[in-house]
Amino acid sequence: MNRVFMAAGLIMALVGLGACDKKTDPQPTRTELLTSKNWRLTAYSHTVNGGSSRYDDYASIQSCLKDDSYRFVADKSLIYYTGTNNCRAGEPQEYSGDWRFTTADESKLLFGLTNDVAYEYTIAELTDTRMVLTYDSQYNLPNGTTVNEAYRMTYSGQ
Repeated sequence: MNRVFMAAGLIMALVGLGACDKKTDPQPTRTELLTSKNWRLTAYSHTVNGGSSRYDDYASIQSCLKDDSYRFVADKSLIYYTGTNNCRAGEPQEYSGDWRFTTADESKLLFGLTNDVAYEYTIAELTDTRMVLTYDSQYNLPNGTTVNEAYRMTYSGQ
C-alpha cells in the first residue's frame, strides 16, 4: 500500500510541476525600452587608432550640459531637455528633433535635433536603465595620416 501512495505522490508532484510551469513575460522591444524614460549622459569616452588608451571626455563636458536629457517618443519625435542648469541665459528648456532605427534588427539608431546634424550610433547595450551608444569616426590629417576614433556614450534612464 505504501508503494501505491508513493507512486500517487510522485505522479501528483510531476503534475504539479507541470502546472507551475513559469510563463515568461515577453521581453520589451527596443522601441519600448528607448521610449520608456528620459536618458541622461553619464559617461563619454573615446579611443584613437584602436589604442588601449581611453580618453574621458565626460570630465571635460560643461556642467550645464550634464543635467540635460533626451526623451525618445514612440511617434519618432525627440525632445532634448536642457535641465535646470542652463548654459546661457534665456536658453529654451527643450528642443525638438526626431529619431529612427536604421537597420531591421534595430542595432543602429539615428537621431538629431531639428535644423542640426543627425548622427547614426550603434546600440552596444539597451536595458530599462542603461543605454550605451558607440560611434566611429575617421579623418585624415594634413600630413596624410588617417585617424580612427571610437566614441562610447553611456546614458542612464531617468
